[in-house]
Formats: sequence, structure tokens, C-alpha cells
Amino acid sequence: MNNSAFNVPTAISSLPTLISSIDLSTVSDDTHLRDLLRSIRTCQRSLDGLAMKVVSRADQLESRGSGVSGLDISLDLGQVSAQQARTETKRSKTIVAIPSLLEAVVSGDTSSEHVDSVAKHFNKLTDEQKNRLDQAEIVEAATSMPADTFNNHMKRVVDKIRDDYGLKDTVEKQKASEFRHWFNKKTGMGVFSGQLDPIRYEAFSNAIDAHTNTLAITTTKSDGKTDKKTISKDPNLAASALFELVTSSRSIKQRLPHISVIVDQKTLETGCHQNSVRQTAIGTELPPETIERLCCDSVLQKVVHDNKNIPINVGRKYRTATDAQWTAIKSIYTECAWSNCDRRLNWCQLHHIKEWETGGPTNLNNLVPLCSQHHHKVHEGKWTIKLKPDRTLKIWKPDGKHWTITDPPTREPNQKFKNTVDSGIGEISSSNMKDPGIDETGIDEKRDSGIGAVEDSQVDETNFGETKDPCLQLI
Repeated sequence: MNNSAFNVPTAISSLPTLISSIDLSTVSDDTHLRDLLRSIRTCQRSLDGLAMKVVSRADQLESRGSGVSGLDISLDLGQVSAQQARTETKRSKTIVAIPSLLEAVVSGDTSSEHVDSVAKHFNKLTDEQKNRLDQAEIVEAATSMPADTFNNHMKRVVDKIRDDYGLKDTVEKQKASEFRHWFNKKTGMGVFSGQLDPIRYEAFSNAIDAHTNTLAITTTKSDGKTDKKTISKDPNLAASALFELVTSSRSIKQRLPHISVIVDQKTLETGCHQNSVRQTAIGTELPPETIERLCCDSVLQKVVHDNKNIPINVGRKYRTATDAQWTAIKSIYTECAWSNCDRRLNWCQLHHIKEWETGGPTNLNNLVPLCSQHHHKVHEGKWTIKLKPDRTLKIWKPDGKHWTITDPPTREPNQKFKNTVDSGIGEISSSNMKDPGIDETGIDEKRDSGIGAVEDSQVDETNFGETKDPCLQLI
């Protein structure tokens, strides 16, 4: 074999020099930075695809006795960790099984994260089950879904082939749960480490979050007046909450674990179907057997959705969101509503699009969950947001330029959309937020027309009740 028959393409070898020559000091418009970063992401995907091809080819040569393995190639220069080298090896084996997936990565249409999701779930199948996979459908989903959504999609595909709706996976996670603790003599601190299956994790974290919220509110009395103040909810306060819960060092009322499970009515009544919604509040899917067990000792709380899958409103009766409204929000959101933010819903506050002080109702169509960072952006940072009827969120920067529009939140499976910039809108001034060609119904932060508001007289509050523990939310 002639080793000189192949030379590294100039486009690859000269890339570092080309990149180092790019001067960004003259860029004054962040739109250009966004365009550049989008192109960079595409190139990164293509380079990841090329790396998969290299590792795969090395494995082929090793199998013929004429080279070293792809893992050895990856580790050769010591520029990546052993973990990264093993990940690249797994990717190369995956694209051998699904060649069209490699083509999608090389073309920049999907990412190595999508390949990792395929590898993770692909390995749960037997050879016979792998042959039953619809490879074209997998590639189509990989190129049309965000990485997290695609990971959930692949889990459903594999669960369907295994014909157990995730039961085996759930049992495996229960067996993999563990807890360790030790004392670090160097730091003089106790250290804890572990992992829990989704159900126990949610019960555990909900208990800590709830008690942290309790500790965050301090009450003082002076001159016959009661003054409540909220202190910062930080990791140190969470540690105090955990200690008090475990040791009962305060007089803490014992309570059943709070576990929210979102299930559509058809699944609850007749069993799993193609579009079943059967998730914990943070979006982990559960097998029907687990849901049946939880139903044995749960309070069913009904959240009525309209024909567009949006929960109904409950009016201006309260300034802050009620437990019932939080229940409705949990039925569609798992995290912060801001574009591509992954802060979990329990760490968010419900923001009034039109402020309460200016007549804004505590309706669901005027409430959106935002994490602390993005809540501050809207208030102190002067960003502008509009909530559309389908709960897509349109976002403008402080200077009035349109930033992005989010995908509508949903727990329904197989949603094949990605967050994209609403590039057809262009720049929109703060004084004129009209979008040509787009329905302007919905509520606009700072400039509301009242469209979409629901009066108290229109509200049927019989569909809502107090949240009880544990809670099975029935959509």
C-alpha cells in the first residue's frame, strides 16, 4: 500500500491559519455575529462527521491487519481525553450501521449529539431488533428535531421495538440508583455523590426545592407589624434545607412525596398509543406500569386544554399564580420559556407579560415561565417579549431589533421543529412592533391591546383544585 497516495487536503490543514486571520473587532452588529456562529456550527458538524469517517476507516484497516484501531488513532496525539476518544469510537460504529446518518452530519444537517442519541438507544436492541429500525425515518428526525427532542424520539422508537414502553429501561435505572458519602480530610468537608431514577429524583428534588422556598422567606415582627422578606435561594440554603429534611432538626410537617406526572386522558383510559404523553414534570417518560402504580395512591388533577393544546385561563382574581395555574403550566412546559434555555421549570418564576400594576390579568395567556436570568432581562434589561396564542414567544432586544421567536412548547412526542430565527422580520423599532404578514394576536410586554384576555366571568374554575401530594396531573 502506498502511504503517500493520500495527503491532508489544503482546506483542512490551512483552516487554523484562516481562522486566526478573522478580525471581529470591526463588527458592530450582533446579527453578523449570529450569522458567523451559525456558519461555524455547520462547519463543526461537518468536521465531526469527517472525524467519524477517519475513525471508522481506521477500524476497517485494523480488521484487515494493516493498521491500528480508531480508538488508538483518536488517542495518538493525546489532544483529547480517553472518554472523548471512546465517544468518537462509538459514533464511528453507529454511522457504520446507519450510513445515511453520517451523510447528514457531514453536510451539516445534524450533529454529533444526534449520533450519540442513536448510539445510546441503538445499543439496547438485539441484532434482530436493529434490523427493524426505519433508518430513513431516523435520519429525517435527526435533521428536523433539536437534540433533546430527538433523544426522546429515539427512546420512543426503541421502546416501541422492544414492545415494553420503557419498562425495562425504568427498571435498569432503578437498579442503577446509588448513594455514596465520604469525608474529605483535605477540605474538611463531607461529600455526597449519587444518582436516582426519575421518579425518586423528582420526589427528592421537589422536597428540597419546597423546603428551600420555605427557608427563603424570613418573617420579622416589629411594632405589631409582620414583615416578610425573601432571601437569595442559593446552594448554601439548599444544603440547609436538605439537612433539616433529613434530620428533622426543625418541626417540619411530614408530607408525602410530590411527584407530578403528565398523562393524556386517552392513555390513562385505554393505554399507550402513538402520541401518548406520559412524562414526569421534567420530561422523563414513564412506562404505563409505573403510571398505574402511581394512580393507586394519587390525586388526579384535571387540566383542560383547548383544541390547540393550550390550558384554559383562570382570570384576574389573584396577583400571583395559583397552584392550579402552576399545574396547568407544568402540563406544557418543562423548562424556561426563553429561546433554548434549559433551566428547569421549578427554578422559574411566572412572569406577567402585561404587568399586574397596569391591569394585566393572572391569566395563563398572560403568564410565561422565566428563569431568574431571563426574568431580569425582561425587567432590568429592558428586553421585550410577546406571547402568541400558540405560546410561541417573540423576543426583541433593548434597542428594538427583533431577536428570535421560539417554538411552541409541547409535551407531545414526534414534534419535528427546531428553534429558528424569524429572519423574515428584520429590524423592528421599539415604537412599531408590527410584523408584516404575521397575526398579531397575543399579549405584548409593555404595549398590550388586550387581545386574548379572558374575563373572570368567562372562567370555569371548577376544573382546577388545590395541588395535593403525590399529584398525577391528567391532561
